[in-house]
Amino acid sequence: MADALRSGRSGRKPVGVRVSPSAPSARLTQEDPPVDATPRDLDLAILAHLRGYPEELRRFSNLIKQANPHGRTAAEFYLSRPVAEETFLAALIRFVRTGEDIVTVVEAAELLGIPPSALLEPAHRDDLPAPLWGEGRYRLWRRADVLARRAGRTAGG
Repeated sequence: MADALRSGRSGRKPVGVRVSPSAPSARLTQEDPPVDATPRDLDLAILAHLRGYPEELRRFSNLIKQANPHGRTAAEFYLSRPVAEETFLAALIRFVRTGEDIVTVVEAAELLGIPPSALLEPAHRDDLPAPLWGEGRYRLWRRADVLARRAGRTAGG
């Protein structure tokens, strides 16, 4: 039997895998940059901020699936597409890419120990400084500003 398998005379048809001609090859071309681990860290940092934003989380995680196999970050892939300049996701990507330590409404509320919906009420608007970007539930602040405000609230009573 072993001799029959080696010589291809087992009586069975050989099993193979058909590869589509349009499937990407494993070989890198000049256009394909080598995959680097650090760009994926950027995508992971952006994903961490999307807790509480299900639509943006779904959109960005789908971009990761499309971009990373080609050696690109989902962040650069998203910004290279014809999207609205002032979307929440585009602003978030730009701040994280520049190294700004930011928080979203969900993260700011967690730091302050209140529900995110409380930050949307007019009574709590004075709890935080003016946001770096956005309005409503799509606002971004510097983490240091939120922490300073929290320290001032607890120290002041």
